[in-house]
Amino acid sequence: MADDDLSLEKIYLAIREDIRRTDDISFRLLGLVPLVSGVGLLSILFSEKVPGFVKDGTFSPLGASVLTALSLFAAVVTLGLLRWELRNVQSCNWLLERAKRLEEVALASNQLSDNFFSKPVAPDRIGKEISEKLIYSGTIATWLALPAASRAINGLSNELVVIYYITIVLIATVTGLSWFSKASAPKL
Repeated sequence: MADDDLSLEKIYLAIREDIRRTDDISFRLLGLVPLVSGVGLLSILFSEKVPGFVKDGTFSPLGASVLTALSLFAAVVTLGLLRWELRNVQSCNWLLERAKRLEEVALASNQLSDNFFSKPVAPDRIGKEISEKLIYSGTIATWLALPAASRAINGLSNELVVIYYITIVLIATVTGLSWFSKASAPKL
């Protein structure tokens, strides 16, 4: 293998491209998840043609079950995307750490200070990771609250209400634990 095939510049450029790619994926999902959820929620709440919805503001047992199942499904999918995004942030941090090491080599060889590549601090130290946790957690909470807020839960049997509450406690617990997950990369 030729020396220039594995040059530091090529490695650095590949790392920076991977960082851009992970940020692009995160940015698209951060816009798509709340948009799709918002459209879904609004269409459910303001549609008179929702199956099982009766004009007096109550749900039939089938309509309540469908709405509750849909809400729980949407919350689980959003939770899965949150966990995926935390892994994406971890990968991005791993790449940033490697880029930083290559930058240090370049700085030392060109006698530049560390400030040359220093990045600005996020406003109020709320960056990508915390923003994603806020957006995804808010979306999860909204989906979990929909059956109760729409009074669809009143149309469920007692057994299904218990299953609903157990499920939301599990989803909320994993979501809460996600807040304590650090997406940091191992130091070199």
